[in-house]
Amino acid sequence: LGRTMTLADLAALRDTTEEATADAVHAAAEAQLLAIATEGERDEVTFRHDLVMAALRDQTPPATRRTLHRRALSLLQASGARADRLAPHLLALEPDVVPTHELVRVARSCAPDLGLRLVEHALGRVADNDLALAVTRPELLLWCGQPQLAAEAAALLVEEHGDHPGIEPARAVYSHAMFLMGKVRAFAADAAEDLGGH
Repeated sequence: LGRTMTLADLAALRDTTEEATADAVHAAAEAQLLAIATEGERDEVTFRHDLVMAALRDQTPPATRRTLHRRALSLLQASGARADRLAPHLLALEPDVVPTHELVRVARSCAPDLGLRLVEHALGRVADNDLALAVTRPELLLWCGQPQLAAEAAALLVEEHGDHPGIEPARAVYSHAMFLMGKVRAFAADAAEDLGGH
């Protein structure tokens, strides 16, 4: 759920009562691992340091960690949380836990490097009949400041899928990447050659 969460969300994540969770949280707070603050009528729990959070994560068995990520994903979706908050949980799970359009929405909502990791994690593991996931990769490469890789990935998709309507975003990324790399003349010559036959 992140570095800070409500006591109620933590109880739901642990699949236990708020009272039992409060006891565990107070013990962790006394050990200086967590901090508790009251915001309005809600108690919020915060890890005192990212290292504490990382140590807890690393000591949790993989099967339990996946279960917790599934619960966290469900809680965040039910609460209407920002899409970028879903990404770490989607990266920890098999990508088929949400539909492809949701993966694309989350990937575009994140920092570009995190979105790119999410797309690359999902590619080849989910059915992508409309190419939405595949065309998102060059877009995120471009957003990550990698126009050469974006142009290459987009060109490959265009070559592979030709006139498929879902490929248009890749064509746009290719154009933009070529422009950013100062290859406008080469792009214009290619476009004129393509249009010459029509």
